[in-house]
Amino acid sequence: MKKNGKFDGILCTVKDVTFQEQAKEKFALGKKELEIAVDNSKQLIYNYNITKGDIKWSGAIKEVTGYSKKDFEKMDIKKWSEYIHPMDRYNTLKGLDAAAKNITRYSEEYRFKHKNGSYVYIEDQGIFLKNKDGSIRMLGTMKDISERKRIEHDLIQSNKKYRELFELSGDGMLIVDANKHEVKEANIAAAGILGYTVSELKGMSCNNILDKNSKATCDLMSGENLFFQKKPLVTMEIKKKDGSKIFVEANSTIIVSEGEKIMIVALRDITQKKEVDRMKTEFISLVSHQLRTPLSAIRWAGEMLKDKELGSLNAEQLDILTDINTLNQKMIDLVNSLLNLSKIESGKITVEKKPVDIPVILQGIVSVFQEKILNKNLKIIISKQKGIKKVTTDPKLLSEIYFNLISNAIKYSNDGGSVTISILEKGNEIISSIKDEGIGIPADEEKKIFERFFRGVRVTRKDTEGIGLGLYITKLIVEALGGKVWLDGKAKKGSTFYFSIPKKIIE
Repeated sequence: MKKNGKFDGILCTVKDVTFQEQAKEKFALGKKELEIAVDNSKQLIYNYNITKGDIKWSGAIKEVTGYSKKDFEKMDIKKWSEYIHPMDRYNTLKGLDAAAKNITRYSEEYRFKHKNGSYVYIEDQGIFLKNKDGSIRMLGTMKDISERKRIEHDLIQSNKKYRELFELSGDGMLIVDANKHEVKEANIAAAGILGYTVSELKGMSCNNILDKNSKATCDLMSGENLFFQKKPLVTMEIKKKDGSKIFVEANSTIIVSEGEKIMIVALRDITQKKEVDRMKTEFISLVSHQLRTPLSAIRWAGEMLKDKELGSLNAEQLDILTDINTLNQKMIDLVNSLLNLSKIESGKITVEKKPVDIPVILQGIVSVFQEKILNKNLKIIISKQKGIKKVTTDPKLLSEIYFNLISNAIKYSNDGGSVTISILEKGNEIISSIKDEGIGIPADEEKKIFERFFRGVRVTRKDTEGIGLGLYITKLIVEALGGKVWLDGKAKKGSTFYFSIPKKIIE
């Protein structure tokens, strides 16, 4: 204050602005953090004042478009639209106009020209707001979704490819709900095989097609197999729409898709093949029967000559006679094998269930081969799990299984080796294994070893006289007893044949 031209004092006011300054600091810090977050979000952010026509750009401009922030400073709505792919421009601008007119959320996907000349897919989302002065502005983001679009495109192409494979497959294909056993999808081939239309098959219960009580159906439809593992091929009889029955080969694979367990079933009509096989079997049976009589007559004549009923023979004649009898016996064995095969394949095999003591059967079979065992200096080992009692099965058929497998093990074992026969109980099955230390079976032959008339290269070199029916017949007999047979073999290291039969313990 002035008095007589002089200051007598100073009047001061003090205001505490700590809170405001702290608020400013926090705002500045928050703004900085927001800018960092925006820059790292990989999204381009814009603030578009529609009334004034100006746009403010920020965020990941370079990451999304390839252009610098400076390049985008002069980017107005007209220039922005020119960078949109010509095929996407109309719908994009139309969507923008509609959203602006109705003040609603805006969302579009379009191709935007990158600085490098290529087009990137953009996901553009925004909201419209009214300012206090009545003007309208839009806040939005642009995000590069090219990678997502590429994945979507690949998935669409992949789905299209597999859909075409499914639809055009020559085999019948069914997609089945693994829990309800209802058909979800069917292809044209499946409809043709079953006599239904594709639409009729959809939603149909598998019980209308398959015999739910058959073992083949249980094997096919069981959900116990591991996901993504294909089940073994089964042959089964199914019913067509008109009530007629056909034979099909089928297998299934279980997968999990979006939490749902589904089964893919493949079917192939083999009715004609079965008929051809039946005719072959009948022909083989007929020829074999016709051969039996002359072969028996040759054997009878040979025995008469050998017994000198028609006079004495010199040493050379006896040698020739021995060769004749040996070859004749091989022909008789072959005929018997063919007759046995035709009987099994025609379904005329009869299974008689009786109490069977497996070790007794094995001892009898081993004694038959005693001479060969001694000549090759082989060691035969029989191992039986303790506690296994007699089982109920067909003793003759079981003996034939053991005979065929033990015969092969002895035949193809190297001199001085060993053959191990093991029997063990597992669940409701008796599992037997016959292990040799012979020539082994190459991996590429393992799947063919049980096929009719198949003979491996190594086997052919060692034994030129077989015809490849032994293991095939063995497989048929094992299956007739309700079991299965398989191989674990390594070339040059011997083979182990396994087979299982259901047990029925005799107390």
